[in-house]
Amino acid sequence: MIKERDKARKILNVIVEYFVLHEFQNINANININEQATSIIIKGKVNAENIDITGLRQYFTHPRLSAYEDYYDGLLDSDGQGELNTIGYLIDEAEVNLDGDTLTINLIRKHI
Repeated sequence: MIKERDKARKILNVIVEYFVLHEFQNINANININEQATSIIIKGKVNAENIDITGLRQYFTHPRLSAYEDYYDGLLDSDGQGELNTIGYLIDEAEVNLDGDTLTINLIRKHI
């Protein structure tokens, strides 16, 4: 479970950085870890004019590759926009919504 908490922390850090780069006004984050899965929900007000919602959703559409978990986990420690792209390889489900100026990102990572 410690490894799952560390992955959740890294994923949350990348998403928070995305909010920072898109002029957030406030952010609320929730991480829930149980025996079956880790859920990460980040919601906040952003400058909606600067959000490419379709592009953002694309980052999370990669299939999870459990054989490369450690490799992609290591990439989360690098700098740059590639970190956001890496999250897709570490999660099983993603829901991304922009309602006015409120951006909500809900990520699920099943425990294998």
